[in-house]
Amino acid sequence: RRAARGVPGVQGGGAGPAPAGGVRCRRSGAGGCPATGNGGGKPVWSVPAFSSCTGVGATPVLFAGKVYAATGGGLETFNAATGAQVGSVNNNALSPAFDGTTRFYVDAWVLTAQASNGAILWTWPIPIVPSTVSPPIIVHHNLFIGVGNQVYAMPAAGNGTSTNAPTWTGSISAPTFNLTLTAGNGYLIVNGGSQLTASRSPATTPRS
Repeated sequence: RRAARGVPGVQGGGAGPAPAGGVRCRRSGAGGCPATGNGGGKPVWSVPAFSSCTGVGATPVLFAGKVYAATGGGLETFNAATGAQVGSVNNNALSPAFDGTTRFYVDAWVLTAQASNGAILWTWPIPIVPSTVSPPIIVHHNLFIGVGNQVYAMPAAGNGTSTNAPTWTGSISAPTFNLTLTAGNGYLIVNGGSQLTASRSPATTPRS
């Protein structure tokens, strides 16, 4: 099912929560994995994950040699090569997104952009509380996030103030349980649990 046209900045190739960085593969194929030396399709490492139903919207994110994943203890960080825990990011179950070295995460019903030195670049209060919220994704320097039956887009760099504001809003079917987003090839895909919605960006939409 296609929703309204006009989604900004999703033209081009693949997208997702974050680009891989620092590790070429975590699970080997039939020919082996040069990054780990582990062949035959065996897992490189594994750690305990969910101890309860706290993993809603908790797609793992691989960025700069680290894996960000929700576990029973919250959103934690692991070394992508070894699986060793190296930190805890937020005490929530939403995975972050990255644009360059800027991290975007939702905590206490606030979407926050944080620089690599820890400085807060901007925030955006979630407009519907409580509600089902998706992990944010970044596509061509645009941030997308689902909140209830709405999807919002805003510039990842902010708008020059301490509080960012959406530049586009789209309606979707109300999510039943989980809410996740992905984008690529000019489409924004929204999975609301019971409804899968695809919105297409016009070919004339420039990349930010």
